[in-house]
Amino acid sequence: MSGTVVESQPGFLTIENSKKERVEFHAELGEQRYTPKVGDKVTVYYEMNSRGWWFTYKVEKTGKAGKGSKKN
Repeated sequence: MSGTVVESQPGFLTIENSKKERVEFHAELGEQRYTPKVGDKVTVYYEMNSRGWWFTYKVEKTGKAGKGSKKN
């Protein structure tokens, strides 16, 4: 799923997709080097468990940064 990061906290990641829907993921990214920041455009790779929770196993930054983000 692709979208813009609207919230990023330890263990959780919320993105807004192209349909303007907000989706919250449980994001224990372990050894992944990239840490998503609010405003980043990302692609989230996830799987859903039996309780309906979406667990992220990989996040990749894509495209240009969204509103409110700073370019380094």
